Parts: sequence; structure tokens; C-alpha cells
Amino acid sequence: MPSANRLDEAYRYCEGLVRDHDRDRWLADGLLPEQKRRHAFAIHAFSYEAGRIRESVHEAMPGEIRLQWLDRCH
Repeated sequence: MPSANRLDEAYRYCEGLVRDHDRDRWLADGLLPEQKRRHAFAIHAFSYEAGRIRESVHEAMPGEIRLQWLDRCH
């Protein structure tokens, strides 16, 4: 189980990713209650990363490997 500090750092990373790459969702998530906001940032960051896989690979195998890595790292 990750420590609270490490988990907070991960949520901040997700927020930054959404802020930098999907400004509309970042602004909309800011309207959520504070205790739910970080979870929305995490979901939207995952959505962004998963969408990038489709754009960055041209064959199935590298995409599958990247999805597995994404699942383990986030």
C-alpha cells in the first residue's frame, strides 16, 4: 500500500497532466467538491494516457506493452 505522501504526489502528477493537456476537463474538474476532484483528475489523466497510445503506436504489440506498463505504473 502506498504511503499517503506518495499517493498525494501521484494525484498532483495527474492534476498537472490534465491541466497541461486537457484544459477543459481540468477547469470542469475544478467545479467538483474538493474530496472528489483528485479522483476525477486521476481518471482523466488515465484517459489521456490511454488515448496517447492509440496515436503513438502503429502496431498492436507496442500498444499492448504500453498498456501493461500504464496499468503497473499508475
